[in-house]
Amino acid sequence: MPCTAENNRQQDKFTAWRNAYADWEGARNLALAADAAMVGTCGVAIWTLGGGGFTGAACAAAVAALAYAVAEADTARTKSDIAGDAYNQAFAEYEACLAKMKQQQ
Repeated sequence: MPCTAENNRQQDKFTAWRNAYADWEGARNLALAADAAMVGTCGVAIWTLGGGGFTGAACAAAVAALAYAVAEADTARTKSDIAGDAYNQAFAEYEACLAKMKQQQ
């Protein structure tokens, strides 16, 4: 079969992109959960005027967790974008190979 190597390469790149995208979705969902936890925790801290320090500390921890989760989501999104670009390139190479084979017939 013509263009087998190119086809295999583009399929591998597609699988890598899907995995990276799934990782991004997981990181995004974690960031959304951290955001909700921060809103709830910091809302209580503000409502109770610090709550004797405990809720203030919990709020600070929630803010730190959110910052970490957002950073992870950003990194995962970048990896997903890079994997998507690699897949698009591999697919274009596969299509070019098929066109070349068609011209040779």
